[in-house]
Order: sequence, then structure tokens, then C-alpha cells
Amino acid sequence: MPGRRQIPALGQAIFQLRKKLASHGKGVVLLAEASPTVAGTKPSHGIQGMKLEGLIAAVHTPMHDDCSVNFGQVAAQAGHLAKLGVRGVFVGGTTGECLSLTTSERANLFQAWGGAARDNGQTFV
Repeated sequence: MPGRRQIPALGQAIFQLRKKLASHGKGVVLLAEASPTVAGTKPSHGIQGMKLEGLIAAVHTPMHDDCSVNFGQVAAQAGHLAKLGVRGVFVGGTTGECLSLTTSERANLFQAWGGAARDNGQTFV
């Protein structure tokens, strides 16, 4: 489609993972259902009428001392935020050091947060 740039392969992989997680229940919010595009362009399909409420916290990625991702800490982090009343989490932004993670680490992080958010009644963006 002229004038419409597609997300690079990593963005496509993340999009597909979120779509897969969403098919298994709540805990994931898809920002566009088809033809994901670069921020600032309008997707052809999106979630209509969806209303996000309350605080959506940009969460950090828990790490071990050797800088590997501590996936085991995600559930505790989600539980702690839920106890504080946080109903939405934004995973994988600059606060979460996502750009320094490998594709595999990102996918595993999204899977860990998808389950933890679902278990705590949170929305995972």
C-alpha cells in the first residue's frame, strides 16, 4: 500500500505473539488487529470502542545480577502492582529496557507478562 510503512520483522513477531496470547483470554490488548503500521499512521483495523481505565504503569524488566532477564520475578511484580491497584501494565518500552533484549527474551517476557497479567486481572498493553 503506497505511503504506508510496515513494521520491521521484530515488530511483526511481537504483534503475532500478542495476537496469539489474546486468543487465550484477557491480559493482552492489541492496538491493531491487522496490518500493523509504524506509529503515527492509522491502522486499517483496530479495536473499536475499547476504553482503558486507570493507571497503566510502564514496568521495568526484572534482571539478574548478570543482566539476564529474571522471568521468575514477573509474577511477583504483577502481583505487587495489582495490590497497589494498578490495573494496566505497559511492557517492553524504554523503561523496560526492551531495546537491549534479544528477540527471544522479548517473546519470553511478553509470555510471562501475559500470564501474570491475566492471573492478576490486569490489562497487558
